[in-house]
Amino acid sequence: METTSHIGNARQHLHWIATVDERHATLFSCTMVPGKRWHIEKKNSTQNTWENSHEMHRPNTLGGGSKTNSVQHSGSFGHEKDEENLRFAREVGTWLKDAAKKHASEHICIFAASRFLGLLRKEMGSHDGRIDLHECELTHLQPQELSVHPTVLAALDRLNIAASK
Repeated sequence: METTSHIGNARQHLHWIATVDERHATLFSCTMVPGKRWHIEKKNSTQNTWENSHEMHRPNTLGGGSKTNSVQHSGSFGHEKDEENLRFAREVGTWLKDAAKKHASEHICIFAASRFLGLLRKEMGSHDGRIDLHECELTHLQPQELSVHPTVLAALDRLNIAASK
């Protein structure tokens, strides 16, 4: 996403990026500061509330005595995890689309872990070119680390060039 403000005679563009994996998503604002460096600030985040939801709503059969079928349970755990990830991908897709509309701007760059990118891409569907998806695991990085990460810098530079035209 991009908005423009005027500081003196210089145009300053505000861009947006998000980092996403199967556990959480964070939205950051990005502005160019003197010295052609990026200032990145955390603006909002969301957590996967679906994670471990099966533990709240279903009994745990592990350790339930000799009649417990742990093989069957471990097989269903993979399916439950897939379902949790799908639900969170839907939630994140809606959250990011709403953020794009709220800021009424052109683009938001989303950096998603490869294991989550496919689900997110499917859930984002049509987004009118406002959202760019990138395969890159960045959720563990702090804003100051994002501001010097080569993949983030390349994406922000592309947004800045496009906004200047």
